Amino acid sequence: NTGGVRNTPTGAVRNNVFAENKSLLPWPVDKYNLVAAKFGIHNYPSLSNIEVENLGIEILTTRNERVKSVFEGKVSRIVQDPDMGWVVVVEHDDYLCVYARLQNVLVKVGNRVKARAVLGTVGLNRDGYPMLQFQIWKQRQNLNPEDWLAKNTGN
Repeated sequence: NTGGVRNTPTGAVRNNVFAENKSLLPWPVDKYNLVAAKFGIHNYPSLSNIEVENLGIEILTTRNERVKSVFEGKVSRIVQDPDMGWVVVVEHDDYLCVYARLQNVLVKVGNRVKARAVLGTVGLNRDGYPMLQFQIWKQRQNLNPEDWLAKNTGN
């Protein structure tokens, strides 16, 4: 037993147009336990019904898991955030993918990356769990990454 760790779907990208690969993109990590926080607005009754908006998804994975680009593109931004660790943004035409909570970064701004290129490794969230925050944006609109990532086909 691997403690619930599963392989992520590898995806079968159709072509080099990001928008035409919805539901086909490979996951940004090879192994995951679960999507710990879904996209969208969530109500937390234990926090006096506070609503929190998740701009992407939180993927619980394994310690030091390599984070990979889901599609070919250009690294447009790398920032270090007190809450999110290292954040890498990769441009794909009108779309951006945001990979946050990295403990280190292996690319530089301006690098062209292929799909599955290693961007860095997953860091820990505040509770000490290896967690990747993954977002997809079209211009200024954030999209649900689970609609874009390949689906599990029975494994």
